[in-house]
Amino acid sequence: MPERCVAARCGNVKDPDRNISMHKIPFFGDLCPIKKKRRKKWVDFVLERRKMWVPGKTSSLCSEYFAPDDFQRPLSKEVNLKRDLKKDEIGVCVFPSIHAKRKGEDDEPPSKKRREARMIARSAKMYSVKV
Repeated sequence: MPERCVAARCGNVKDPDRNISMHKIPFFGDLCPIKKKRRKKWVDFVLERRKMWVPGKTSSLCSEYFAPDDFQRPLSKEVNLKRDLKKDEIGVCVFPSIHAKRKGEDDEPPSKKRREARMIARSAKMYSVKV
């Protein structure tokens, strides 16, 4: 079974044709406080949109959730090199920061759109004149 992105409504897999690479959430099971803190930032990023998600050993995020300068080398279609995230003496030192949008997805969450629709309906009802 291929690695899938754990971000909400994503599910991407590694796809060199679409420039998508996969990156495991680092430091699984490591007790070092600095490493635990870094892992927590990755996990919290996913939990922002997936409240009931539980991280596992193989949980991964795709490259769409990282800025281009988070990688050690730029992506090149000609040379199919693995895209590695930047590292320091401790390990991976960058964090996911971009919530990718799917085609047709609005900026506003669905709950806000529903609230606005209710408010419009309520105001129309309040100001309608009964004959």
